[in-house]
Amino acid sequence: MTNHTPAEPFDLSAWLDDAQLPQRAVQVVGRADLIATYQELDARLAAARAVATGGMLVSRSEERRLAEEMTAVRRAIEASTIEFRFRALTGEEWAEISDSVKKPGEEGNTAAFPEAAIAAACVSHTMTREQSALLRRKIGEGQYRALWDAVNGATNDLQVEIPFSLAHSAALTRTDT
Repeated sequence: MTNHTPAEPFDLSAWLDDAQLPQRAVQVVGRADLIATYQELDARLAAARAVATGGMLVSRSEERRLAEEMTAVRRAIEASTIEFRFRALTGEEWAEISDSVKKPGEEGNTAAFPEAAIAAACVSHTMTREQSALLRRKIGEGQYRALWDAVNGATNDLQVEIPFSLAHSAALTRTDT
């Protein structure tokens, strides 16, 4: 936080020139289906290792094959992961989106609002409302909820917390070279 003494008048205009809306980032796994495959392989590997430690012979090549298959699946999961970054929506944008999804005679279209808001707030990738709706169907409600929570949080959190990282602090205070 910058402190300003009475000898240094605060320049609100300069501060406002540099101010930005809050942002949040969320990682989404495109091939979340592979997580079940990884878990299955992990269970098979654990079972093979349990047999090996129980005195029965399990070939090391079978253990190695399962481990390598797990590595390939994990790499595929990681390769399908993408980060979405969202900025806060202004009050005017929020109201505009709300009005745009209302159907005559209804309060609002609750399914369409998050889809429209996510598309409008996404700053990492250009996204249409239709793509946002397709994304919802492809990644499922859980991961989509994380995207919505990022938009909603960036927009509506009452206070922005200054981040702190223990790893960052430890790296700066480390004395050995």
